[in-house]
Amino acid sequence: MLFRLACFAGGLVVAVTAPATAATLTATATTISSVFAAAKAGDTIRLSGVFGRTALANRSFATALTLDARGATFTDTLSLSSIVNVKLIGGHYGNAKALAPVGIRIFQSSGITVSMPIVVGNGTSSHGVDVAASSGITVDKGSFTGLKLGVGFVAVTNGRITGNSSVRASSDGFNIADSHNVLVSRNSCSGTVIYAAAHPDCVQLWSVAGHVPQSDIEISDNTATGATQGFTSFNGSDGGGDRLKFLRNRVDTSYPQGVACYECRDSQFIGNILTTQAGAQWQTRLNVIGGRNNLISGNSVAPYAGLAHATFGFDPAATLAFDADVPDFGRFDDPGFGDAAPAFVPGVVAATVPEPATWLLAITGFAVIGVAARRRRTLTA
Repeated sequence: MLFRLACFAGGLVVAVTAPATAATLTATATTISSVFAAAKAGDTIRLSGVFGRTALANRSFATALTLDARGATFTDTLSLSSIVNVKLIGGHYGNAKALAPVGIRIFQSSGITVSMPIVVGNGTSSHGVDVAASSGITVDKGSFTGLKLGVGFVAVTNGRITGNSSVRASSDGFNIADSHNVLVSRNSCSGTVIYAAAHPDCVQLWSVAGHVPQSDIEISDNTATGATQGFTSFNGSDGGGDRLKFLRNRVDTSYPQGVACYECRDSQFIGNILTTQAGAQWQTRLNVIGGRNNLISGNSVAPYAGLAHATFGFDPAATLAFDADVPDFGRFDDPGFGDAAPAFVPGVVAATVPEPATWLLAITGFAVIGVAARRRRTLTA
C-alpha cells in the first residue's frame, strides 16, 4: 500500500512516498482464480493442496508475480495464457500411472520462468512443459521422468532451457521448433525407454516450411546417454538453420546421430565429445550435411571396433560425414515421434527421423502452426 509522510524541513512540507509492500497470498484449487485475479505486481501466491485442470490468463505484471507451487500437486494441466511476468516455482505434475497430455502449458505469454517443476508420466503420450507463440521463456532445473517429451518450444523467441533432466523418456527430451535466440544448456537425457517403436532424440530442433528459418540457437554443455540420438537438426528441406551452435556436448549413445545438422549456415560445432556404447548397432557420429560457412573444430568422435555391422560406406574413423558419403541418411516418417529403429543396410548408416508436424499440432492446438500440418507425411531427407 502506498502512503505519504509529511515532514517539516525549514518550514517546507516534504512529501515522501514509501514503496508498496508485496503481499504473500495463499490459494487452493477453489480460490486460485480469484486470488490470481486480485494479485498485484511483486506479490507471491503460495499454492497449496491438489489442483485439477487450472487455467490462468490475461494478466500483466510490471514486477514479476511469483507462483510458489512447491506445496501443490497438479493432476491435470496448469495453463498460463496471455500472461506477462510470472515466476512459477516447483509443483508436482502427474504420476507414473496416468498424466494429462501436458503438465504445464504456456501460450502467447512473455517473461515467464518455470523453475524446478517435477513432472512424472506413464511413459506414453504425456509432455512436461509445452510453450508456444511466446517470448522470454525460461525452463530451469526441471525433473522430467517417464514422459514422451520433457520440454517443447514452438515459435519461441529469447528462450532458455537450462539445467533440466529427462529420464526414461519414450521419445525426445527437449524439442525446439520454429524458434529464435534460444539457449539449451546443461541439460541431460538418460535411461530412454523406447515404446511403440519410438525414435528418440535428446535435443531436436527444426524449422517450419514457409517460416523464417530457425536462428541463433545454442546447444551447449548438455549430456545424452543411452538408447537415444543426441543433438540434432534434420529437416534441411524446410529451411535448415542460421547461426546454430553445438558446443561442448557429451554424447555416449547407441544411435548414429550424435550431433547432426542438415543445411545449417554460419553455424559452429566445437568441442563435442562422442562415444558409442558397447553393443550398439551403429557408431555415434558427428554429421554436418550440406549448409555453408560452418566452423567445425575440436570435436572428438571415438572409433568403435565392436560394431555389429562395420561397413558404413565411409571411413568409420572419420570425424564427419557429408552428403556424398552418406546416401539416404534418414527419412521423415509419420506418425510423430514414433519411428522404428532403422534396419541395417550395408554401405548405409540409416537413421529414421521423426515427423515434426504431428508434434507441432499436439503442443499448440492453434492455427499458428497450421502450415506444418499440411506437410507431406513422408519426406526424404
